[in-house]
Amino acid sequence: MARRDPLGMLTVEERGRLEAVVVDLGHDRRRTLAVLLQGWADHVDRLVAEAGLDPDDGRRWTPHDLVAALYLRDFVERGLRDLPEELAAIGSRAVGPADAAFDAFTVPDPEGLLRAWMPDEPLGHGWWWRRVPASGPVAHDLRELHRPVP
Repeated sequence: MARRDPLGMLTVEERGRLEAVVVDLGHDRRRTLAVLLQGWADHVDRLVAEAGLDPDDGRRWTPHDLVAALYLRDFVERGLRDLPEELAAIGSRAVGPADAAFDAFTVPDPEGLLRAWMPDEPLGHGWWWRRVPASGPVAHDLRELHRPVP
């Protein structure tokens, strides 16, 4: 699987500006916006790459990994939110391809599959929290939870 470089389309100067943005993740943790953008892209790429895996493959990701990806996207959004307009536009351009790949790989979640998976956890508010994989092991796990028991 080729690794997507969300900052690869940017100029050296733009890349440096995003690498200088530090995002507070809470609990005394901080990461640069560049690291968070790469983390989101890496998670999306792996979820997409695993779409054809057998649900019984022990190396594959689970809905827990999907949730980790969604939290990464929340942190990216947190980093973009308070930036000056010009820098936020650069960041949005950098996150765009991973967002598009996630959107293409997922479908709306009107059944509340993700909510059922994490009934006691608050879900985020971004559009990415309202989508689930259309296929693959993670989609299988989420749907298994809703399958009626015979």
